[in-house]
Amino acid sequence: MPGKIKCWSCKEEIEVEDKLTRQDECPNCEAPLKCCFNCIHYNKEAFHRCNESAVAEWVRYKEKANFCEYHKPRFLHLLKKPPVPKTPENKKKSWDELFED
Repeated sequence: MPGKIKCWSCKEEIEVEDKLTRQDECPNCEAPLKCCFNCIHYNKEAFHRCNESAVAEWVRYKEKANFCEYHKPRFLHLLKKPPVPKTPENKKKSWDELFED
């Protein structure tokens, strides 16, 4: 699962070649990369601060490396949406999608 992630600690972009392991650290600040703060399911407002619908085991220290089976890294290329050109056709399409059933 190659891609780029952003370190939760120093905000540096890091190229990831394979699946993250518990031993992976940021080359810039040595913060663990497989931790709750770098997971797509992390939500400080959710129960146990995790949005995972399956019953994930509670992780006390969100900034430390863990063994969570549901960990999915926040890849930058998935979070960034490509810009949509603002043409009359695209504006109408966006408007129509608002009221689609």
